[in-house]
Amino acid sequence: IFSRFLYGHFMWKNENNKFKILCKKCLHYYPKSGNIRWQITRGSKAPKGSIAGTLRSDGYRVIKFYGKYFYAHRIAWLLYYGKWPRLELDHRDGVGSNNKIKNLRLATRSQNEDNKKLSYKNKTGYKGVFEKRKGVFQAILGHNKKYIYLGYYSTAKLAAHAIDIEVKKLNRKRRIA
Repeated sequence: IFSRFLYGHFMWKNENNKFKILCKKCLHYYPKSGNIRWQITRGSKAPKGSIAGTLRSDGYRVIKFYGKYFYAHRIAWLLYYGKWPRLELDHRDGVGSNNKIKNLRLATRSQNEDNKKLSYKNKTGYKGVFEKRKGVFQAILGHNKKYIYLGYYSTAKLAAHAIDIEVKKLNRKRRIA
């Protein structure tokens, strides 16, 4: 529901200085804990000193600021570095609520996808491996906004091994599970 209303991802194109000044006036970022706290009282639900935003069901914290929702990790980057991130932000440990500055890094879409945890819907136990029919496993790798189909294999382990070989050829790091 929030995703339609999230801002900040492409905000760097406009580099809204007034917004940055307002952010620094109203919010304070603690890089070691990853918390963003209100420096002003914003009503009874957001008193001065309280942690800003709300935790979504997907594990990401969002902050409503002047009528718009922003990911907390993007606000954290803005408050720490003084500018919007020009790429996606990746949580190194895969935990969306861990907004410590040492846990955030700039990443391309491919790098961010590589660092994703295994989906709860995954039945094979391997990223990019899908059982097409009983005993036949397909290996697929996403790269540069395209899918690379690596073929069909008799076991999920063989399909995962094919993906690992292709990842090494592409010189990418990948979270296995």
